[in-house]
Amino acid sequence: MALKEQLTSLIPLIAQDVKDKDSSSVLIQGNGRPDKPETTDGKITGREPNGTFYNSTNGGGVGAWLWHKENGKWNVVSADTGVRRITKGAVNIKSGYVSLRRVNNTVECAFTGGSWGAIYFYGSESPNFKKKSHPKRMDILGNSQIPRGFRATNSIMLPFYSDDGEHLGMVYVGGRSNYDYIELRFKDKPPTADMDIVRMPVISWITDEPFPDTLP
Repeated sequence: MALKEQLTSLIPLIAQDVKDKDSSSVLIQGNGRPDKPETTDGKITGREPNGTFYNSTNGGGVGAWLWHKENGKWNVVSADTGVRRITKGAVNIKSGYVSLRRVNNTVECAFTGGSWGAIYFYGSESPNFKKKSHPKRMDILGNSQIPRGFRATNSIMLPFYSDDGEHLGMVYVGGRSNYDYIELRFKDKPPTADMDIVRMPVISWITDEPFPDTLP
């Protein structure tokens, strides 16, 4: 948040510099978020020139603090949702959780929360295991369960391991063109026994979606 803090410290100086020069300010401070003018208590009118900054005093309720108007559109400059545990649509997780965190236009996805910071999955013989049509794959977040505002522009696939460093399979994140979901892929069928102390990669991706209106 260093950029936000630096720019916020300049607000009084900028305001004084532009005062009485014209009817438009290059920096506006108020509640809400400028891409939704109705949340700003009248501070945003739609007539703001390109190059205007908006410093939200409450982050719009979602951690979106600083905005910049470019080509007639408000874009986030400094925003952070914090770590969000994703429980809706999560399947096959024995212990732990999937978390998402958006900072500006980058999303960080982690798989943790179980003992020793790992994540644990049900095996295919568990009564809690949710099968899918593909015999060598299993879902973690089902189709369309990556929340809006966090969805990946492109699909990603990375390896994951046991606690001893044994390669177990690949984790796949479906992007906007492929159902916005997360699954595990295996060389053979998913293991029948539960998979304990699984070490997953921390995955980062770029999203071009607007900053979320609400947080999961």
